[in-house]
Amino acid sequence: SEADWQQDGFAFGLRPVRVGEFQLSADCNRPIVRIYDRAAAFSQDLALAPQPAPGTQGEAGRLNWLQSGRTLRSPSFRLTSGKLWYLVRGSGNVYAAVDSHRMNNGPLHGAFIRKWKGNDQYQWVEHNLSAYAGRRLQLEFTPAGAGDVAAGEEPLLSVAMIVEADRKPDSLERSDAGLLRSLPAGESLAAEAVAQSYQLALLRAAERFGAQTYDASDEAQDDARLADWMFSRPQLWSAPQSATEQATAEAAKAVINSLAELAARAPKESALAQTMFDGSSVDEFVLLRGNSKTPGEVVPRRFLEAIAGAEQPPITSGSGRLELAGRMTDPSHPLLARVIVNRVWQHLFGRGIVASVDNFGVLGEAPTHPELLDYLADDFVRHGWSIKRLIRSLVMTRTYQMSSRPSQASLERDPRNLLWQHMPLKRLEAEAIRDAILAVSGRLDLQLYGPSVPVHLTPFMEGRGKPASGPLDGNGRRSLYLSVRRNFMNPMFLSFDYPTPFTSAGRRSVSNVPAQALTMMNSPFVVAEARRWADRALAEEAADTAERIDRLYLTAFARLPKASEREGALHFLAEQARLYGAQESDPRAWADLCHVLLNVKEFMFVR
Repeated sequence: SEADWQQDGFAFGLRPVRVGEFQLSADCNRPIVRIYDRAAAFSQDLALAPQPAPGTQGEAGRLNWLQSGRTLRSPSFRLTSGKLWYLVRGSGNVYAAVDSHRMNNGPLHGAFIRKWKGNDQYQWVEHNLSAYAGRRLQLEFTPAGAGDVAAGEEPLLSVAMIVEADRKPDSLERSDAGLLRSLPAGESLAAEAVAQSYQLALLRAAERFGAQTYDASDEAQDDARLADWMFSRPQLWSAPQSATEQATAEAAKAVINSLAELAARAPKESALAQTMFDGSSVDEFVLLRGNSKTPGEVVPRRFLEAIAGAEQPPITSGSGRLELAGRMTDPSHPLLARVIVNRVWQHLFGRGIVASVDNFGVLGEAPTHPELLDYLADDFVRHGWSIKRLIRSLVMTRTYQMSSRPSQASLERDPRNLLWQHMPLKRLEAEAIRDAILAVSGRLDLQLYGPSVPVHLTPFMEGRGKPASGPLDGNGRRSLYLSVRRNFMNPMFLSFDYPTPFTSAGRRSVSNVPAQALTMMNSPFVVAEARRWADRALAEEAADTAERIDRLYLTAFARLPKASEREGALHFLAEQARLYGAQESDPRAWADLCHVLLNVKEFMFVR
């Protein structure tokens, strides 16, 4: 049905059109551009669709033509023979998503994609998916861009019908003879009879259009074609600037002006992130022993029975993702809120109230403070599920602000710090260490949004599909904006326990291995930023060397150096200058001092 077809954006208008519907123009003197004589999904002018904002990173790989906001998706269905035929007009592309899984368009599954070029005539396009007979799939249609079609061809796509058949369906084009079906049979084609037949046909088409009594019959399609012919030739029915034409223009003016106002308010650019959109309703089988070839009984879409019970209202439309979200956030159970606040607590304090943040079940660890977890979950829900407010409330607590230096008595009574009698010592994550280095050197770029920066490749990073190397400092962008490629991970991040991007990780490992110290001592990135930091320090006005050292400590550790630390830094500068055969103001000596400060444990650990 029409309701089962879905689209991302409005490239195909508000919905597929029916026979007899019409398209308005921006010209009041000719308000109706066309009358549709076939039920179909008609793509609109792609120039009207919002364009990606500057810097937006689009779809990568061979499926980059699946552009956000321009996709029409069919309902899910099961293949029988596997050969599909599309009745289409214009140029376009279609992608067959088999078993709700986007397989790669490569040597194994290249048949999923079908592209074609067309003109203003409907044609049958074959898509052979015989290898996937018996599988469930949905089809995703996308209009071809203006650069994808040859000169003189119609770039706008219309999708009228999808047929599964072993051979090409018969043509559905109708001759013009049906337009004059009112001509009396057996009579001579006298001019008067022909004229009367034309008159009756035109009146019939006009009356049906005015009453909008169209259906799926051939006669209704003929009348719609004839009405379209009439509206495309207004000069046959009224003289230019006549009272009839002026009355028509005045009647259409209000509607056309309101549409123009809506179009003017529509965004010309979109910075929305690409994501999946809701599909048609499909219930999955239980796969016996996890084997897709041995399906068991069908299980209706619903929340976990162990939590919400067996008597759950059925999900009647769509994928059920919205209903699932509603049941997961139902105030009658605090399970989701508990998980969220526990993860926030773990991020801030270094260990969750439930230490096994990914497992709240019987095999996980019990909460150290169950009442506190319930209180935080309830408070979180009552204040609108605001994570910002939750973070603010936790960092303002006395518990978060406690010292990381425990007393001897507390260590004896609570060696694992389960009672939170002191703040655990916490090392920064890999991204925060890199951002902190950029911040002290003055290179950190706080610009928001934009495309990701390619990772910098070292000479040792080789492999299949090797991308182009990015800048050493990532253009100063925050680590959030560095691209992540599974086969070419940032070496510095890997040294500091960056999780592999194959699955979700509720808690990162925190290790203390020699590779971390070696990275901070030898990484070209760290060395370069230490040199930049030194240049920045020397460019600032200062009374003497001791004042510059104080500023370095304030920048790196948010405190002044101790007397012994200041004396040690002065001695280090003098010694390095002697080795270089230069003065204490030599940038190389200061770069070495900055490099030493970056390697101090206090720079990477939070007390």
